[in-house]
Amino acid sequence: MIWYRPDRELTNKNKNISIVVKCIAFYFAMMPFDSFPMFGMGSLLKLFAAFPIIAILLLKRNTRLLLNKLTIAFLIYIFSNAVSCLYSADLSTSLYELRRLALNGVLILVVGGMYDKYNKDELDYLIKALIIGGMATVLLTFIFGDTSTAGRLTLSINGAKQDQNYINGYMYFAFAYFINKLIGERKILYSIPAVLLIVFTFMTGSRGSVVSIIALGIIVFLYNMFYSGKIRLSVLLIVSVVIVFIVFGYDYILSMIPEEVARRFTRDYIVNYRGTNRSVLWSEILRIYGQSSFSRKVFGYGYGAVAYVNTFNHAPAHNLWLDHLISGGIIGVIIFTYMHAVFLFEAWRQKNIVILASYIGMLTMCLTLSLTNYKPLWNCMMMIMVLMNAKRNEMIKQAELDRNTFEDQLLINSETGELSNHFETDS
Repeated sequence: MIWYRPDRELTNKNKNISIVVKCIAFYFAMMPFDSFPMFGMGSLLKLFAAFPIIAILLLKRNTRLLLNKLTIAFLIYIFSNAVSCLYSADLSTSLYELRRLALNGVLILVVGGMYDKYNKDELDYLIKALIIGGMATVLLTFIFGDTSTAGRLTLSINGAKQDQNYINGYMYFAFAYFINKLIGERKILYSIPAVLLIVFTFMTGSRGSVVSIIALGIIVFLYNMFYSGKIRLSVLLIVSVVIVFIVFGYDYILSMIPEEVARRFTRDYIVNYRGTNRSVLWSEILRIYGQSSFSRKVFGYGYGAVAYVNTFNHAPAHNLWLDHLISGGIIGVIIFTYMHAVFLFEAWRQKNIVILASYIGMLTMCLTLSLTNYKPLWNCMMMIMVLMNAKRNEMIKQAELDRNTFEDQLLINSETGELSNHFETDS
């Protein structure tokens, strides 16, 4: 007798990539176009962002937002920033920044909160798209490179130029993937693209990004070192070789980039310029906050109003927590920290090292940069939502498989028992 097995059909179905996932993957792969201007309407990437939204809302007809710890944390964050606009010290800037946050928020909530039919095959497909997007960004930066700012490399298209610091975050997914292959699977060939990406970071002149990829590498190392519950000596050996290579090859790496950029990574430059006045800027931001009224300390000056409030040099705080301290006060910092803590905990729970390490690398960047409305960071948070949904679906599928297997076994046992009783009666 042949029994119908719905789990077998489900397994075969999961091998296909849905139109929704293909649209999301296309958006991830097109990350370099975040630097391409589109008829005075911002970047060309906005056009590609519409594809997954249309696929989910119109083709799949998913319009219900699923509330869970991730979507709730993100909604609280958006809501708190929207409320801060009501008492903003710079209303026009706050509304402009809120509009940017809302547009990105729609994509994040639709992809991560309205569609939840992801599976493991689709998850791997999306991570590959993120890697392709990162490598494409690096390649296009070399093709359309701009070094007019003190020799620092960045991507420039039709006069629209990416920040030399921000450009690095796009390739973190690829870097985490290559480093994981090198350390975790001891595939030496992956050291070639990993080294090229390190050189790329140095060529951009971003010291904060160098610190971030170090933090990213440490997370990959720790994950592989203790993943099995015990110390893996092979991983320790590989990392030791990599560290020795970096230490003795540091001067060689610097010799590969322009001298004026290489000078930014020397000890004398960092000491003399005090991190390009980061410490001075932070001191001034804290001084301004300390002199604020009680209500401003608690509720802030309004979303995006940091440059207006910063009378020292009218620049962002170059630290995302200080930015939120000024814009949202103590409440804003708490909400911002809570949101990322929830996402970070979920990323850790899902144990996907490419996404986890990339997320920690970007949060490290946030310590020295004001990464507001930063596409790579939003992509990371979207992927954490996808991870959670995919893991839940895999658990449901496994439970369905176990249930059907149990039912089949009961039927087999039942049939065996009936045959046995019949045989005994005949004898």
